[in-house]
Amino acid sequence: MPSVGPRVWRACWSTATAAILPAQNIVSEWMVANPEVMVQLHNWWCAPGTWEKVRQTDPVASHASWMENFPWTRLPGVTQPDRQKPMLDLVGFRKLNPAKARAMLGDGNYGGYYQRADEEMLAI
Repeated sequence: MPSVGPRVWRACWSTATAAILPAQNIVSEWMVANPEVMVQLHNWWCAPGTWEKVRQTDPVASHASWMENFPWTRLPGVTQPDRQKPMLDLVGFRKLNPAKARAMLGDGNYGGYYQRADEEMLAI
């Protein structure tokens, strides 16, 4: 990591959207044992401009939907379903044990279309 001053280091960590919340918890616990350290995580999906563009594109979108289907993340030869999955009942979902949660999720999409036009994705 490059030093940017006395005992100041900067690093960039990129992660999938679902990993940011556990990462925040782990980093918070780590900072208790390392009080001289300050860490700032940025979830770009929650940035006002990004989220506004998502809502303009399609207000029914969530984890594993079109929001995570950029041209460079697609697998060759895989065709996505051409339908909009209803939004997941998050309140009910969070009460389930892991086996029941996986059964409820099925393919992992929390709600929304599986893919949008490349032009819409690149605008985000």
